[in-house]
Amino acid sequence: MLPLPAVPVDRRFLLTAVLPTLTLSGSLLLLWGYAHGLADTLAGWGRLDAGTRWLRCAGFAVAIGLLSLLTSAVQPRLLALFSGEWPTRVGRALAGWRAGAHRARLRELAVQAGPGSAVRVGRVRRALREVYPSPALPDEVLPTRLGNVLRHAEQYPRRQYGMDPVVVWPRLQPLVAEPSLVSLAAARTNLVLLITLSSAGAVFAVASAVVMLGWGGPLRSLAVCLLAGLGVAVLAQRAAVSAAAHYSLHLKVAFDLYRHSLLQQLGLEPPESLDAEIALWERLVRFWDAGIHYDLPEEAP
Repeated sequence: MLPLPAVPVDRRFLLTAVLPTLTLSGSLLLLWGYAHGLADTLAGWGRLDAGTRWLRCAGFAVAIGLLSLLTSAVQPRLLALFSGEWPTRVGRALAGWRAGAHRARLRELAVQAGPGSAVRVGRVRRALREVYPSPALPDEVLPTRLGNVLRHAEQYPRRQYGMDPVVVWPRLQPLVAEPSLVSLAAARTNLVLLITLSSAGAVFAVASAVVMLGWGGPLRSLAVCLLAGLGVAVLAQRAAVSAAAHYSLHLKVAFDLYRHSLLQQLGLEPPESLDAEIALWERLVRFWDAGIHYDLPEEAP
């Protein structure tokens, strides 16, 4: 996913790192208290002196801060995992199988996009336009729906304008107007928050199973904890797909609206035809990425 500036850093950090960490930690504390008896746990807290209580509260706050920093640091890796980058041998085999299933679905959608019911064709074309990568590039299909939504957004500048977004975006980003940049950052914040909550739900499900099985708790309590954790994980993951589509839309709009501003900052006039613009962007990308000099066409006298 393309990088964004820290706007606004504090609120994004609180939403995407501190809030999920605090929620997960609080849930695990409640689970621990339940496993040891809530009445006994509260009674033990009441027997502590004020100084010890303050020290434990301060230690909890420090732990939340450190865990929040760790959560923020691993979020790019979480996004890669949710996109389908699974590095182990089993993960790569599973990723290949899931990507094959998505490629088969993509071929099916490409066939269904032909003549037929207006409603069905519109739904199919919307999936091709927003959810899946280009049918002409089946090798770029990813194992997950979220990954394919983001891959479609990455393909958009290449397909429309001949740009490599990874190369062009750092140069384009400073020229994006603040309202557009704030909207883009907000969309990314929602995406990161949802994948973090999904991960927290999965961690809670696993931790609750370990605590309940180790404590010998009732199976009903174990089932409730598992369903709660897995339910949050699944619902947040599904919501993250919609958030990814919203983020992708803002990203595509930024390339549509501000690419000419970048050309003007470089001292170049935007070409009159789209074909000429594509050729220009391809030369610029080769120049930036590989150092291959480009020659602009001479203007007609």
